[in-house]
Amino acid sequence: MKKLLLPLALVCGIFTDSLKAQLTITDSLDFAQISTLLQGFGTNISNTVYNCNTRAVAQFSGTSELPNTNGLLLSTGLADSVANLSTNLASWVYNTAPFPDPDMQSLSAYSTYDGCILEFDCIPLGDTLLFNYTFGSEEYPEYVNNGYNDAFGIFLTGPGYANVNIATIPGTSLPVTINNVNASTNSSFYHDNSAGQLCAFDGFSLSLTSTTAVTPNQTYHFKIGVADASDMIYDTGVFLEAFSFRSNMSIGINTANENSISLIKDPQSSNVILRFRNPASEKQNFEVYDLNGKKVFSTNLNSGSLSQTINIGELQSGIYFARVLTNGQQVFSKKIVVTE
Repeated sequence: MKKLLLPLALVCGIFTDSLKAQLTITDSLDFAQISTLLQGFGTNISNTVYNCNTRAVAQFSGTSELPNTNGLLLSTGLADSVANLSTNLASWVYNTAPFPDPDMQSLSAYSTYDGCILEFDCIPLGDTLLFNYTFGSEEYPEYVNNGYNDAFGIFLTGPGYANVNIATIPGTSLPVTINNVNASTNSSFYHDNSAGQLCAFDGFSLSLTSTTAVTPNQTYHFKIGVADASDMIYDTGVFLEAFSFRSNMSIGINTANENSISLIKDPQSSNVILRFRNPASEKQNFEVYDLNGKKVFSTNLNSGSLSQTINIGELQSGIYFARVLTNGQQVFSKKIVVTE
């Protein structure tokens, strides 16, 4: 374990070539903040709840040894300890009693403690659902295959899935665990962080992408959890990349759409023009997402209009995806290119 002493609390960092890199942890998030942080392109996330100490759920951001720079952290200890090398990640315990969750217990042959579980509903608008995550632990590397295989799982329930753990090593059905991803087993997915200067976990996986076939516009329930196994010390966590819960969506005009919507980018201004052959009388919205799946623009549309001009001048140059929703359901999507 690392013995470096740095006088920092929520932020840790070092100077290299006059540049300061840092990892920042912000805990005590509310449910709306968590939903916003997770929801990416082509998904709707709702009914977010968690079962753990409020200081075990946090937003992480900034440059560090971690493969991602922004997202949500679930930890079996104090989340801000992950960014503080002066804190012993074995020092804080939620409760000395076992954590009574059957899914966490099913992942380990030992009693589980200090569990942190996040649950939410997700409606994908396409037929594929993807998200990115990283698994890390202070159990690395000393306790690999030594009986302290902390529990981690991402359970999916919905059409075609009955509480299935989809946190598996790419190309296999093996769950992502300390014993299954380390320096000697599936090492191509592992980063040894014993000498890390910014993230306190001694090891973690690379950024892993879970890809799941789903039924469009159906509700899927996620249960994401971590828990200490066998004992209550040496923390484990999962880093969920910001805005990475995303679903594929068609690009271009939806020819099956009875409204026959078209979208034109005005090359002489920062406007886009929507045209409807059969405008809807229901509530409609226009949304724009960047390539990372983050919603960057949204506005209500005028019901019954044959044409509407929308100014997107606040967007930076780049490629985006625009979509129109009627009563919350996507009826049109198209790629747009914004230039200065």
